[in-house]
Amino acid sequence: MFEFFVITNHARERYIGRNRLSKNDLNCKNEIDRRIRRDLGFKKINRIISKGNVRYVFTRHSKEFIFEKDDGTWFLRTVIKRSRDTNNAAILKRENE
Repeated sequence: MFEFFVITNHARERYIGRNRLSKNDLNCKNEIDRRIRRDLGFKKINRIISKGNVRYVFTRHSKEFIFEKDDGTWFLRTVIKRSRDTNNAAILKRENE
């Protein structure tokens, strides 16, 4: 990924819900953004699949980040947390779409 991207409110809500964060974290936008960017660190990315203007980024801890390019800017649309078993199946599915 490694480019500038905008985190949408939907992605923040999904990240909070998927990671079981407390209600106090709902109000701290900067903390959520910092955690998302830390999860997308260079050493934590397992695989990146690009399909046109959409990128699927899979991390080591079974998270899938879906980015979409709109008017030259990347937007983080949603975050999906998966189990270890379903993560590999999701990678294969995204590759074969």
